[in-house]
Amino acid sequence: MLLYDPESNLNRRGEFVAKLVKDSGAQGLVLFMQQFCDPEEMEYPSLKKALDAAGVPHIKLGVDQQMRDFGQAKTAIQAFSDVLSMNS
Repeated sequence: MLLYDPESNLNRRGEFVAKLVKDSGAQGLVLFMQQFCDPEEMEYPSLKKALDAAGVPHIKLGVDQQMRDFGQAKTAIQAFSDVLSMNS
């Protein structure tokens, strides 16, 4: 599958990521995105739409280069894991 086609206005990255998750047998996706990175933040809505359409549970976590405390991320990932466990 082509991720970028200059001849098309379609963004296929979301479909590609959703297919990777499904094909791998994963129960969900933890998506780490660089905070304050406009290209990543602009891409997220189309990625989310594709993941939702494919029925892929996911959580988005913002990270930055100077992150030192991962407690909040750990809590969010644990909660996501609990949700996945309840739904399986």
